[in-house]
Amino acid sequence: ALLTQANRCALSLLNENRKSENKYRQLYDSSSDAVMLLDERGFFDCNKAALGMFGCATLKEFCLMHPADLSPPQQPCGTDSLVLAELHIAAAMEKGSQRFEWVYRRVDDGKDFPVDVLLSAVELEGKPVLQATVRDISERKQSEQKIHQLAFFDALTQLPNRRLLMDRLQQAFAVSARNGQHGAIMFLDLDNFKTLNDTKGHELGDLLLVEVAARLLSCVRDGDTVARLGGDEFVVVLETLSALESEAATQTERVAEKIRASLSQPYRLKGSSHHTTSSIGVALFKGHLHPVEDLLKYADIA
Repeated sequence: ALLTQANRCALSLLNENRKSENKYRQLYDSSSDAVMLLDERGFFDCNKAALGMFGCATLKEFCLMHPADLSPPQQPCGTDSLVLAELHIAAAMEKGSQRFEWVYRRVDDGKDFPVDVLLSAVELEGKPVLQATVRDISERKQSEQKIHQLAFFDALTQLPNRRLLMDRLQQAFAVSARNGQHGAIMFLDLDNFKTLNDTKGHELGDLLLVEVAARLLSCVRDGDTVARLGGDEFVVVLETLSALESEAATQTERVAEKIRASLSQPYRLKGSSHHTTSSIGVALFKGHLHPVEDLLKYADIA
């Protein structure tokens, strides 16, 4: 009788454990976030959301993947993914948890996507393991990018706007002060642009501005800045010119002539040819000798 009672208790406990495990599994699989369990050998379990997020067909396929296989070689910060992952794992084991942003890579199509990761140190069957809860933040990142684009870039030409230009100029001044080299600001506008807008319409005027922006970019180096202030007004910032003022002036003149020649070439706008000319004023700078607004004014007057 005692043995029967013991068997019943054991069977009851086993059933309770199974119910608890099934309940946990249902909660585990119903999460919209990807949840993975890993130990020193790698992944050993994950929920259905993880399989979908990483493009794996089965749990077995997922657990065969090394964690490094699910990430690009480097993270956006430039650090090796494996090195950085080990640092996060060590921090989670020491502090109990670690939250950070990460870029993962899908197994099926190789596409990268940004995520928020929460690593939690837990104990499972008496052994320390890590639970990784991963949330896809692609939409949030896209929204942040759109907000940044609207705040710092011209909507028509996608060039830096006045706000970003002022920041770039301050950086250029700082670089010039450190290396002792000159820089130059070019203030540029299109001749008789208002006449084009009045006679041909704003749509054609916008097409011209977009083409002008593209030609300006083709005339300068990657490290230089081309910005649109509004209307037909553009600013070009040249950096790391000669330390000698006369040589810096000659270098700037060559770029200005290249721009003038490029902008004077015919434009093909909605099937018709259009010609325009430009006016360019230049102001050299070296370090922080003059305020930004003053230099822009000098170039505008020139």
